[in-house]
Amino acid sequence: MDINEIYQRTIMDYAIKAHNNSLLSGLNTYQISLNNPTCGDELTLSVLISNDKVCKIAYQADGCVIFKAATAMMDKICLGRSISEIKRLEYQFSQMMMQKDIDDIENLGDAIALQSVVKLPVRIKCAMLPWKAIYQVLNEGENNAR
Repeated sequence: MDINEIYQRTIMDYAIKAHNNSLLSGLNTYQISLNNPTCGDELTLSVLISNDKVCKIAYQADGCVIFKAATAMMDKICLGRSISEIKRLEYQFSQMMMQKDIDDIENLGDAIALQSVVKLPVRIKCAMLPWKAIYQVLNEGENNAR
């Protein structure tokens, strides 16, 4: 099995296992809704932040396989990490999607499989949407904490 087949299998596994959760509410919980009109992907993401860490992530996601896989991967990678770590991961992921060299690519875990998406430029937005959402919701959390 070559690396592209492994990546395809990984993406499909995550897309199938992706689950919609009841969204979070309450103190220190932040939420954002974004969409990708090009593909029809829709995401509502809610995050509970405590002591500068993401303690819980919940989302409702509807869209293509790449988007669903990217959302599930982002959830797994970001849960339990600090805001600064997640922002660094978001930057690394976006650099990977722009085909730039990045240090410590292994920090992205299974999301590395999504680098194969760059061969399909219209699908880059699908993979980026959950990362854009978590970045924006964390900024909202930081701004409200001040």
